[in-house]
Amino acid sequence: MAEDLSSVEGVPDMIIKFLRDPSVDGRMKERLIEKDRGQGEELLKTAIGYIPTDVNAHLLLVELYDREERHVEAEAEYKRFLSETDDEVGWANYGHFLEKRGRYADSLDAFKNSLARCERAGKEEYRGFLDAVKDSIDRVERMKNLEGEAAIKAREYQEAEWLIADIREFAEKRFEKELAKAEAEYKEERDLEAIMLEDAFDFINWFVFNRKLKDGKTPGLVYAEGNGLSSDIMERIEGFGNPVAGNFEGVGVDHAAFKLMVKDMATDVEYTLMGDVPELIEGQTFVGNIYPWADFYLTGGGLKVHDEESSQSIKKMAERTKSILEEAKEGTNNEERTK
Repeated sequence: MAEDLSSVEGVPDMIIKFLRDPSVDGRMKERLIEKDRGQGEELLKTAIGYIPTDVNAHLLLVELYDREERHVEAEAEYKRFLSETDDEVGWANYGHFLEKRGRYADSLDAFKNSLARCERAGKEEYRGFLDAVKDSIDRVERMKNLEGEAAIKAREYQEAEWLIADIREFAEKRFEKELAKAEAEYKEERDLEAIMLEDAFDFINWFVFNRKLKDGKTPGLVYAEGNGLSSDIMERIEGFGNPVAGNFEGVGVDHAAFKLMVKDMATDVEYTLMGDVPELIEGQTFVGNIYPWADFYLTGGGLKVHDEESSQSIKKMAERTKSILEEAKEGTNNEERTK
């Protein structure tokens, strides 16, 4: 089929023009491939055969392989592309692919290759991307060095984060119109004029895991059923819709293992929180939602960590509030004893 398409005059040019057209929504390109995956795969291979360095066709092809869990073919396509371009973004994507396979040493090499090419180019517009690659190197190095139960728990945390990201992406694409309605509801219920950047994760988590559709299911459960996820994972997805909100204090920090012990400052209840929050140190406070998953909690993507001065002020206020409540409780008990 690929040979037949490539031999038809104008077809490769037409495919590449479509894939590169910035006015064509990326989701439309994905839907074209998804409509008939076999035909879509051949179209992408035809485009690649015509221009081996075409980024759009390469990305769509590895995504197709990834969705179908054709990991050997996906890796072969990454290697082919990098042999043609030695591209910094290509190396970073390959690093993420290897990280998901649990091949941390190979993943680390790929991310370092990406970093070296960015630094060599020295372009200012690479700054944000460069920082993201450095974060990836730090994360993968930590995973590579973990052993035993700590390694198992960190991997469980990572896989949970990847699954949640996949569910969010599915929901935003599948329920685009519902998302617009949900945003209006969310702002009205919370008396907000706009959803600010720091609140974006809480909103999308509410939409995906808490707000029910007309059939009584959340988008998260629709994804779980459609992908045949286990009953255990479905229970975790349902539980994710019921976060614990409040002000928390970090009472134990193990950044190497992505593990944080945090205390709800209103109730003194402690939680095991798995997350990559390098700015949080022991004794520091933060506000936000933490989301239940298995026998630990997740950050859900957005925590507001307080600076040192604010942390001290909040802790003093919390202690004063508890003292007042204790005094009131003691007074009530004394009154009851004198009756």
